[in-house]
Amino acid sequence: MKRFVKFLLPAVVLLAGCAASAPAQTEEAHVFTEEDNLLLEKDVFAKIEEVKEAYAEEKGLEILTEEDFAEMIPEVIQAIEASDTYAEGTLTQNGSVLTWQTTIGMPCTFNPRMEAMAQNFRR
Repeated sequence: MKRFVKFLLPAVVLLAGCAASAPAQTEEAHVFTEEDNLLLEKDVFAKIEEVKEAYAEEKGLEILTEEDFAEMIPEVIQAIEASDTYAEGTLTQNGSVLTWQTTIGMPCTFNPRMEAMAQNFRR
C-alpha cells in the first residue's frame, strides 16, 4: 500500500499542477456562422479577388501560378488593410504567406501555393 501511495501522490500533484497551469476559459468561443463567411466574402476576399483579376488582366494571363500570386503580395496586403473586417495590427507575413484576423476574431490566410492549387482545381 505504501508503494501505491508513493506512486499516486506525485501523480496527483503533477495532474493538479497541469490543471492549474491551463488557461481559464472566461469567454465563450465565437461560433462562426454562414453570415460571418458572407461578410468576409463581400469585404476582404472580394478585395483580394479584385487584386487577382487586375493582375491577370495586366499580365494577360488566364491561369496564375504560385509565383504570380506571390508577386501580388504588396497589393493583397493593401487590400486586407483597407477592408472593413481587418483587425488592426494582426497581419503577419511568413515568406509569401499572409495571416490576419478579422474584427470578429476569424483567422484568415493568403497562401500563394494554395491559391494556385485552388485555381487549378476550379478549372
